[in-house]
Amino acid sequence: MVSYHLRNILSSLRNADQNYSLIDEGDKIVVGISGGKDSLTLLYALSLYGRFAKKNFTLYPVLLDLGFQDAYDFQPLKDFVSSLGLELEIIDARFVYPALEAHTKPGKHLSCSLCSRMKKAAMKDVAEKKKANKIAFAHHQDDLLETLFMNILHSGKVSTFTPKMVWEKQGITFIRPLFNVEEKEIRSLAKEMDFPILDLACPANHHTEREDTKEFLSSLYKKNQDYKKNLFKSLLNYDGFELPFSYLETTIEENKEYSLKRIVSPLEMRGTKLSQKKRKEGEIDFLILKKHKKVGEISYRMLRNHIYEIFNLDGDKESQVLAIKELVHEISKKSIPATFILKGARKDIAESSSFQKKKDFSIQGLHYIFKTKNF
Repeated sequence: MVSYHLRNILSSLRNADQNYSLIDEGDKIVVGISGGKDSLTLLYALSLYGRFAKKNFTLYPVLLDLGFQDAYDFQPLKDFVSSLGLELEIIDARFVYPALEAHTKPGKHLSCSLCSRMKKAAMKDVAEKKKANKIAFAHHQDDLLETLFMNILHSGKVSTFTPKMVWEKQGITFIRPLFNVEEKEIRSLAKEMDFPILDLACPANHHTEREDTKEFLSSLYKKNQDYKKNLFKSLLNYDGFELPFSYLETTIEENKEYSLKRIVSPLEMRGTKLSQKKRKEGEIDFLILKKHKKVGEISYRMLRNHIYEIFNLDGDKESQVLAIKELVHEISKKSIPATFILKGARKDIAESSSFQKKKDFSIQGLHYIFKTKNF
């Protein structure tokens, strides 16, 4: 009988896979193992997920020995991995810790971001040797929120990691199948299954920027149990995520003479065809500009999770095609995979924008569809 916690984790993993196309048939996936509860939970869940989701893929568990201590007893970990029908490979990466120390100023914390980049590079080398196309990390929902606040507080930018990141030149995709699983769920499963936790933690553990952020967020969650849920929800709600700088013109990279300017006030709506139409729920409107002069209009809205409608097209063919491509590109960076429905476009404009004609029962009338997995 599948335990309550395992069932929740497998269900979250499946939802993440379905929403973000994390795992495909025939994938070769290197799984990063740290010896901690998170990575062992990830490996255990992935070892079961193939049967659960009826997908065939290959797992390569890999542990990086970062040299934080002189010697470890890896045998319990090897035995656990072997019990899953897999073999643990241990890679000598003891150069990482001295490199981190060399880049740390006296009295300062070790850089978590530098450590992360070095580990990714080492894992990429392993994946290339094994001809693997994906690398799986065990970051969970709490990690995601901590990274968000670390970037805000220490770097002055609103960003965090994504469930899926593609390195196109290297042909490798990083995936985080547990990104929407809470740490407490993982902790409960690890205790229930009695995973052989191996303490390979950084010597600076409890003295890092991440630990400081974790304590800050923990105190916040104690004040209201909905805070955590709403913070995570806000990251999924892309269209509701607005900042003052969102209203500036966005240059269209394909032709920098053109730009998109979001309409945010009734004054900007004057003289447009948009002003004569009834706005749809969730509609976001743009002016298409050429050399900062209006040459067209375009709108989009999110119909449901990862499905977007592009409509209210106005302007010549070049401006419409450029605007459509720019919207698809920008939205796709935040929503992977995404489906775009193009309404009211001429056939030549739709085809020039890589959309295909389609008619189905879920959406009334003739329309054009574009789907993307990676951007």
